[in-house]
Parts: sequence; structure tokens; C-alpha cells
Amino acid sequence: STIAGAIFTILSIVLSFVSWSDFGIDSLAFKLLIFIGIIFISSVTAVLVVCYFRKSNTVYENGTGRIILRYGDFMKLAFPKRNKKHRIVIIPVNTSFDTIVDKNISEHKKLLVSPITIHGMWVENMLKEKKDLEQLDTAIMSQLQNERIVNTLTKKEKCRGKLECYETGTIVSIVGQKNITYWLMALSEFDENNNAQSEKDEVIKCTKKILDYCDRHGQGYELYMPLMGTGLSRAGLSHEESLRVIETVLRLYSEKIHGNINIVIYYRDKTKVSIFK
Repeated sequence: STIAGAIFTILSIVLSFVSWSDFGIDSLAFKLLIFIGIIFISSVTAVLVVCYFRKSNTVYENGTGRIILRYGDFMKLAFPKRNKKHRIVIIPVNTSFDTIVDKNISEHKKLLVSPITIHGMWVENMLKEKKDLEQLDTAIMSQLQNERIVNTLTKKEKCRGKLECYETGTIVSIVGQKNITYWLMALSEFDENNNAQSEKDEVIKCTKKILDYCDRHGQGYELYMPLMGTGLSRAGLSHEESLRVIETVLRLYSEKIHGNINIVIYYRDKTKVSIFK
């Protein structure tokens, strides 16, 4: 309708200086054909813009609060080359907040953080930003001092990594570069084989925890969060289900939204979930 309106406006301006007769158009049927042609061109253009060029869709807006669905590369949003405005990025991690990323799958029998997860990619990128592993662990553990430990594993149960397990939904705030603040959020618990395990209810719980934490500490900054429960967290959610669960929870507690909350879908997953439904 916007595109068609723009075309009709331009046509009206043109016809204020010349008439249909000047173009040799006198037939009502021909004028009707032009009208149908404009509607058709506008529809095709709109479909092309939405499917191939438009990367975001605002699905909720009230005051300063917005819920925005967008396609993009989450790691590029988490570690941009340039960034002026303050930004909060949600990083789902395991309940022990492990920082050991295992790239060589033959080196250990029980692997820890996978390098292809957001958790693993975040650790790798933080280490590239000249923060060594000991500094990163210190920053995380200092934030966890006042958080409740729900379980402490033995070395037999978990021979590598951190032994203390925290409640799902626990959030640790880590300051990054270029005005980025990362909120590490405990989503999945490692089993005896160090495989992440989570449930659909945990995704709902963690989404609400993000809103509660954002309401208290967000300062109205723009927030970016990925889909949760779709991959190695093993919550069993499809991309479509994850998006709808997160969006529903955000809408349900929308009074806690004081800035833009962006739900980011990997741009190569367009065929799996649409941001325009």
C-alpha cells in the first residue's frame, strides 16, 4: 500500500500538468489496466523488499519499548567492528559458566564447550580481544560470588571445567569493548558426558529472567538475544517454536521492556523461520 500510494501520488502530480489525452490515453479500459498494473507492480516490489532486502520487523511497540525480530549474524552483532551506542548482548551458557572450548574432539573423552555454539564462539572472541582465560574466569567468578550454588559436582562426575552449578536463569554481566556489555545467562546443564541438557520450560524461565534483569539493570540500552533451545542445548525446540516462545513471553511481560529488544535469527535460517508472520 505504501509503494502503490507513492506511485499514485507521483501520477497525480504528473496529471496536474498534463492530461491523459496528452499521452494518447482516452479509453476507460486502458486507464483501468494501468491501475491494475500499478497494484501488481507494487505487490511484486513489496514481496521482493520483504523477502530479500528487509532484515527486521517490529512486532511490538509501546512507548520506548519495542520487540524487533531481525535476521543477522549474531557474532557480528556481539563483536562489531565499530559501535557507538551502548549495546547489551545475551550469551546463553551452561550452568557452570565454563570457559574451556574444545576444538580437538579427539583430545578428551568428555568435551566441554563446543566451538560452534554461541557460548564457545563468545569465549573465542573474548580471548581475541586480548583478555586471557584467567582474566575472563576471574571476571565471571567475581560476579557469581553472591549467586546461589544449586549443586557441586565431584572430579569423578566432571574431571574438567568448573564444578559449581548455578540456577538456570542466573545472569553474569561482563564488560566488553566498543560499548558492549555481555550478559552470560545459565541456560543448560551438562550431563555426565558434558553434553548440554535443557528443557522448554527453562527457555521460558530464562526469557523472563532476562526481562527482570533488564528492568533493573538495562538502562534502556538496546538488547540483542539469540534463539534459545534450538541447537546443542537440546531443549528440542524448532527455530519457529523458539521464536514464538520467546516473543510470547516478552509480550506477556512487556511492561518491563524499556528499550529495543532484538531477537536475532541467523540469516541463513530464513527458510526455517519467518520474522514476518
